[in-house]
Amino acid sequence: RLSELLGREVPLVRDWVDGVDVQPGQLVLLENCRMNVGEGKDDEALSKKYAALCDVFVMDAFGTAHRAQASTHGVIRFAPVA
Repeated sequence: RLSELLGREVPLVRDWVDGVDVQPGQLVLLENCRMNVGEGKDDEALSKKYAALCDVFVMDAFGTAHRAQASTHGVIRFAPVA
């Protein structure tokens, strides 16, 4: 539906934890991180992969901050934090 609304292709990238090759001006939609194997178990290897994707980590998902998951808890141990 997003492609339809924007009038341009917006591919869904399901496997993005090792990085995504995005061209300047290209728009992609990343699969929800909750679908990644190890997310709910706060997997350290997955947390490190998340951290490698960011320049600075900003935790703004206060509704999920209490969850010990790779994207809310684990990544903080390995990423630069604002």
